[in-house]
Amino acid sequence: MKTIIEGGIDLETHAQGGLRSCIDGRFVGATRRAFEQVTGLGTDDYYHASNAGGVAAPSEGGIKSEDDLVHLGRGVRILGWQGHLDVCGGFPGERDSVLVRRILTGFVERVDRYPDANHHGFVARLGPNETREIDVYTPQDARRFLAKNKTTISLRDGRR
Repeated sequence: MKTIIEGGIDLETHAQGGLRSCIDGRFVGATRRAFEQVTGLGTDDYYHASNAGGVAAPSEGGIKSEDDLVHLGRGVRILGWQGHLDVCGGFPGERDSVLVRRILTGFVERVDRYPDANHHGFVARLGPNETREIDVYTPQDARRFLAKNKTTISLRDGRR
């Protein structure tokens, strides 16, 4: 397993996948398990980078270089992109309805930026009795959701 928080990634390790998530510890373990279940990758088969806001944050924030995480020239072809609801420190005071659009907008932007990869989007939230629930989105699912919920979100400056 290779976990990177606010740092660079050793590209000499030939991982098959990459996961970017929010740094919130309430959701990291459940997100990793969901990513592994959906992709079939083991814990040593992918990079994991965390930052405040996860995929909903601009790519220049958090990890030094998102391109390091998804360095497709090194064999990384399976990508996971996560954000969460239920109070995100990357977006203080933001409602869940806005957070989910931010997360899926960020996910779709990464799908378009890295078209040669197989992408999975993850929206984490607290369930009953503090359980962790992870909704898994395909790029098509995310695009359909955003088309039905047309409020525009800018990841660059946070404006709606």
